[in-house]
This record gives sequence, structure tokens and C-alpha cells, in this order.
Amino acid sequence: MSVSIMAVPILQTFTSVHSANCISYRNLSCKALELRSSSSQAFRLRTCSSRFLQRKAYGSSSPSSATTSVHAHVQQEMEHPIQLERTKFQQVFQDFVIPKFIPPFCHNRNPLGEEANQAAQQWYHHYFGSTILPETFEKIKKGNTQILPISNHPTAELSRLEWAIEFFFFMFVIDDVVECKTHFDKHKASAICSAFSNLWSRATSEMPEEWSLRFTRILQEAVLAQFLEARYLLEKKHPSFSMYLAHRKEFGYMDASLAIIDYVDGVFLPDTLHYSSPMQQLLQASGDVICWHNDIYSFQKELANGETHNLVILLSKEKQISYSKAAELVNQMVFDKIEEVQSAITDLRVLTQSNKEITVAQRAAIKQYIVCCTSFISSTHEFHTQSSRFQVV
Repeated sequence: MSVSIMAVPILQTFTSVHSANCISYRNLSCKALELRSSSSQAFRLRTCSSRFLQRKAYGSSSPSSATTSVHAHVQQEMEHPIQLERTKFQQVFQDFVIPKFIPPFCHNRNPLGEEANQAAQQWYHHYFGSTILPETFEKIKKGNTQILPISNHPTAELSRLEWAIEFFFFMFVIDDVVECKTHFDKHKASAICSAFSNLWSRATSEMPEEWSLRFTRILQEAVLAQFLEARYLLEKKHPSFSMYLAHRKEFGYMDASLAIIDYVDGVFLPDTLHYSSPMQQLLQASGDVICWHNDIYSFQKELANGETHNLVILLSKEKQISYSKAAELVNQMVFDKIEEVQSAITDLRVLTQSNKEITVAQRAAIKQYIVCCTSFISSTHEFHTQSSRFQVV
């Protein structure tokens, strides 16, 4: 099944759940555009909206003219496939040195984590047990996926923490499906849509519409980015370093993973604060740290699988340096971004102290965002060093 056909049933669920929750997608673009003042940001939102409508029209395996137009700027940066000599893997792995990294922030696991994880596994079996290959769940379970939400949300109540773990399970399922790691058919598409509808209805029924609209846009961008990356993999073409760097957070669900803070942790950050300069710096820099750190640890597995969507691999090729040296450079990029995270935290604290219009609840929300972002950075390192997901099979 082609990537374009795969996109249809999954993306269609956005429209159906909007109707069920009295949120019209037709009104989304106008409302979402009101949330941002930057012309470049507004253009990005308009592009996302048009991509969604164009993708819904897909009905064959060959790209439509609309698709060609949407991705023309990306295709221009595509290079010839990188030829990997599998016979040299063993030597490459022996020579590769993971650079030293000490998490700059502390984190604590939510004490309700085990109970929430057990409930989330039951949810997984309910929606995916008879449709998604058993190996997918075993990979998720052995990979300790639950470490991330349990550590990212250390004070969340049980039901919200369970939802967070289920959401991460859902994202990992999508990741495996769109990268063709598991066979895809209409039954799996139906299961994915049903699971998403369940997650969506539970969250939006308890949150302001302002958050629901924001979450909708972020999810659409995340899912569309997954199909975009899958198309590159299927066509065996590879992005330039600069192109991949620009899209890395989208490929990694970072905006979506951070957008759930409001619901999971029982806070609400209005758009005026969410899209403020220091908050966006915190979110974007945190996302970069997490995704770039991931590429260092996933390098060996992705190289072995013939994948080149990895900063270490692409930087090594662009600068004609060893993989270990490229990893050192990526690691330094991570440290530089951590400084941006710390700077953003300082600016946010100054903002909450100086702006008297910020309410007590909003101050609490900003504080929770800081806790969750810094916890995510540290728990990511724990996940990368302990998860079987990054082992070369």
C-alpha cells in the first residue's frame, strides 16, 4: 500500500473527531492563524492546512500534481542514495564512540507509573491486539517506551498519566507503520483511527477549545511529516543535512509530545503565552536536544537498516568526516541547544515576575512546562541508554 493511500484513513479521522466534538475543521485555519502574529508562522499554518486537504484527495499510488507542488522545495534538496557497504558494519560499529553526555537536569519518575503502564497496556491490546503484529507490541514493551511519559510527567494523576503512556504507544505504532516496519491494511488503519478517536475524545472533552485547536494543528503536522519521511524511505532518496535538520522535530513528534503537557498535567497555557518568544524558545530548543540526542544513539541501528535519516550519518557525509567525529559535532550541537533551554527558562521566570497580568494558574502552567521539558531531556538520555529499541539486531 502506498504512503499516500495510507494517509487517507488516518488523516480522515481528524475530520470525524472534530465533528463529534463540535470543532469544525473548516474553521480551524482562520482560528489557528489568529494565534500567531508572525507572517512566516502564518504561512506555515496555511501550508499545513493545504497539505491536509491535498492529502485527503489522494486515491492512487502515484503522486498528484498537488503533492508535487507541496514537496517541490524538498525534492530539490534530495541527493542520490547513499550507498552503505554492509560488509563494513562490524568495523564501523567497533570504531564508533558515543560521545559523553551528562544530563543537565534531574528528573523523577511518577510513582503511579507502574499502575498507569499496566492500564495502558490493556488499552493497547483492546485497540491493536488483533490487528497490529504482536512483534510491534513486544518491541514497544521491551523498549521501555513508558519511561518517557512516566518521567516527563512526574506529578500527573493516574488517569492522565495512563493517557500519556497510551499516546506514546500510539505514536510508536504510527512510526512503525509509516516506515513499513509492519504490513499495513485497512484493518490496521481502522484500529489506528479508533485508537486516536478514543485518545482525542478523552482529552478534548476536558480541555478548552483553544487547546484543542492548537493540538489539532500540531498533530496534523506531525502525522503529515511521518508520511513525508516514509515516502523518502520508500523511494530510497535521502535529504541533505540542512533539510533534515529543519524537519527533524516534525519527524520525531516533538511538538505533539510537548503539546500534551496541558492535558496530562492539569494546566492550561493560553496561546498568548504558548506562542510567546521565551516559551517557543523553550519548546523548540528542548525538542532539538531530544531529537539530536536520539540520532546519536539510533545511529548504529539505522545504519545497519540502510536508513540515512540521521544527523550523524548526514553530517558525516556532508563534511566527509568519521561517524565518531560527526557524533561529537552533533553532541556539541546538543550542548549549545541546552544553553538555549536554560536561557529560555531564565526569560520565562523574568516574564512571570514582571508581567502582572499573568494569573496564578498561568504561572503554575509555565512552571509545569519547565518541569516537563527539562524532565523530558533527562529521561530521553535514560531511555536511549536503557531501551532495546536502539540495539542492532
